[in-house]
Amino acid sequence: MVTKTGYLIDTKLLEQVWEYERSDNIKRISEFIDAIKIKSTLHALKEGGEIFWRQLLIKSSTVPSNIQEKMFSIWIGLDEENRGIIDSSKILKFLKSQGINLTSEHDIREFLEVFDRNNKNGLNQEEFFVLIIIVKQILVELLDINAVQSLFEEVYGIPWKSLSSIDVNSLKKILTEVR
Repeated sequence: MVTKTGYLIDTKLLEQVWEYERSDNIKRISEFIDAIKIKSTLHALKEGGEIFWRQLLIKSSTVPSNIQEKMFSIWIGLDEENRGIIDSSKILKFLKSQGINLTSEHDIREFLEVFDRNNKNGLNQEEFFVLIIIVKQILVELLDINAVQSLFEEVYGIPWKSLSSIDVNSLKKILTEVR
């Protein structure tokens, strides 16, 4: 992309910088992709509405029995008081234990609002099982191109198909949103 934009870039120097910062760059790229996965999944959940939510409920209840047992044991471990609701602090700890790091308060609220269907500042068992299904999707599956396209076009206002690569302002906007 850089060499096609007309900027005078020393590609050897760029390669040396990349190699020097390789581990940090790989970590940042991985974090960026994870953030895009999270944002696009949340957008799909919001846009899909009740029909999509019901599909996820069905999916969470039809997983194999060994996975259901694991999901239930996680639920029991988090619902120590046997209240039937897991509060946001425990959910956040669960998400971090799964490798999903939501850093800003806004991101945490946005993430939990999608799953808290009854606005009780926590998740019941049904909602939590859907959360587990989504978390596993985010971690295991590749980026869903349709969900990412919808995120870029509808949320960020960036056309998915253009004659040239993504411009600097659009990239800056995306990076600002996912941080």
